[in-house]
Amino acid sequence: MDQQTFETSRLQEQIATDAPGFFGRLRNRVSFLPGLERRQFFFDPVTLQKDVVRLRQFYRQNGFPEPTIDYPASQLDTSDNHIHVIFTIQEGPSLEIRDTDFLNADGTAPVATVLDEPLQDDWRSFRDDLQIGGRFTSFKQTQLADEIQRWFRNRGHAFAQVESTTSVDTSQYAVDLRFRVDPGPPGVISEIEIQGNESVGASIVRRNLPFSIGDRFSARDVTEGQRNLFGRNLFRVAIADVPDQPRDSTVRVRYRVREAELRFLSGQAGYNTRSGATLEGGWKHRNFYGNARTFSVNFTADTGIPETPPGFLPTFLTRASSQAVSRQFRASVTLRQPYLFSSRLSGSLAPFVQERLNPSLSLNTDRLLGFNERQYGLNSTLVFDVLPYRTLSLQHSVSRTRQFLATATGDTVRSETLRSADEDLFNKSVFTLNGTFGEADDFVSPTRGVLVRPSVKLGGFFFESGVEFARLNTTLSGYLPLSDYVKLAGQLSVGALWPFEE
Repeated sequence: MDQQTFETSRLQEQIATDAPGFFGRLRNRVSFLPGLERRQFFFDPVTLQKDVVRLRQFYRQNGFPEPTIDYPASQLDTSDNHIHVIFTIQEGPSLEIRDTDFLNADGTAPVATVLDEPLQDDWRSFRDDLQIGGRFTSFKQTQLADEIQRWFRNRGHAFAQVESTTSVDTSQYAVDLRFRVDPGPPGVISEIEIQGNESVGASIVRRNLPFSIGDRFSARDVTEGQRNLFGRNLFRVAIADVPDQPRDSTVRVRYRVREAELRFLSGQAGYNTRSGATLEGGWKHRNFYGNARTFSVNFTADTGIPETPPGFLPTFLTRASSQAVSRQFRASVTLRQPYLFSSRLSGSLAPFVQERLNPSLSLNTDRLLGFNERQYGLNSTLVFDVLPYRTLSLQHSVSRTRQFLATATGDTVRSETLRSADEDLFNKSVFTLNGTFGEADDFVSPTRGVLVRPSVKLGGFFFESGVEFARLNTTLSGYLPLSDYVKLAGQLSVGALWPFEE
């Protein structure tokens, strides 16, 4: 190959001729094992000829009009009946984009002449920022046309159409691109059609959209509405589109949805050396008494049973003698309202109660499973969606803890009259402000970008609390792909804690 523009792995994706890789060779070496069969990689000269055509077509689509592709260096081992196929590729000169024109639908004048005056300056700025130039590819031609159409659709032209043509100068290996744009009339939303909803009212669906009837059309807002519907966990499918209709100043937008099961029951069981047998269960209603609110009941149990694991268990499944038993039962109820005065603001209330074995206190033999601490409280949360996957949340957690202490004689102190409230009964009130900001290619599983998560916690302010403190923390996460298979990720956390004492 005189020069290599594409990775070998990408070229291999274009051909059908296959050869055993590492795992293929390993499989053949251990094919004597039961259930494994040796896989043969047969050579087919017809397939090889087709691969040459596929590679030639691939290079032409990517801006190389005269590639030379052959396989004279291939090696045949007649003793083992093996062939090593070696492609020799000469890419040749590439086509470069020389000039680009943006014309009206008739191709007789610049497209800016048919735009409203306020939009002309925005169009010129967008046109100047387009990444035009470099090697011509069919994909780049399509990508530019899509960008232009998207720009018009985001600015009210719901029926914008873009056609592209090329003029190739073979002597100079240059390409002139010409885009003919028919913006169509600017439109406003005249109807929002909802299809497929059964238990969720159409008004609830429309309430989660960032636009309403009478607003100027924006394809970006239509897509954001689809994303909002997915985020409510009410629908398994939500598809937004603009159905066929006359190209005039009114636009009908359609959302087709398929509801998820309203009631959801889950449960799981497990075992670990510290908590013993563990149980977890939950029930959830996705549209509790309508209005898209969710109601869930959850229960978790770290039983700590068996306290003395049976002797037949292997060592790694038994608890060390120095390891304390972890035992906790917790039940909670959560009511979440996704719409509080705005589709971007949601809130939830979650009362809870738990019984646990506090390892800092003596085991209480008079209570079930030796529990020596009870806690109940309420978690309240407000979440504001600044941007998709970038939120600002405020949480207040208030709880009351009762510790069941044991006297020297083993009697449990059950009354506050026997001990002071400071000794076995205390409150905790904590406000937490969290934020998520930054940019990433994928906020669920990022591979490129930077995310910042600041956090502020205040304990003991505004309400009586047994703990008083202030805590600041910021986490910075960065992601950078080094190759198709190697990704670099790093995280830095900085924080400070200030306890307050009387």
